[in-house]
Amino acid sequence: MKVSASESGFTLIESIFSIVIIAIAMTGLVAVWSNAASRSADPFWQSQTSALGRLYIEEIHALGFSEINNYAGDIKSLNGVEISGYTGFKVKITVLAAGQDFGLADNSLKKVTVVINTATGKSQQFVTYRGRY
Repeated sequence: MKVSASESGFTLIESIFSIVIIAIAMTGLVAVWSNAASRSADPFWQSQTSALGRLYIEEIHALGFSEINNYAGDIKSLNGVEISGYTGFKVKITVLAAGQDFGLADNSLKKVTVVINTATGKSQQFVTYRGRY
């Protein structure tokens, strides 16, 4: 049996329909890929802010009780030394009397909140308490 020319191959409508299906599938794949790509840097920023938070908390615990003060600005150690590698990062340190939170005299305990803001606008908060020894 011989197949006629009109029965072999794809019609124009079938070809267009296939192209539309492929375009819809590609749109979905690109959307998923772009979302994953934008989140791929999150662990990097989180590890950097975590390292900075740990550094500030350690410095706060090394300071005397009366030396702990509020600070807001660029990333630098509490003794004023610049910390390299954190361009665009900002830190805000807030110190509040917190003795009453634990049933103590208000001035016997300080609540220290350290907020690290990344260059991309994300932030991470660390909280510690410091009491008189």
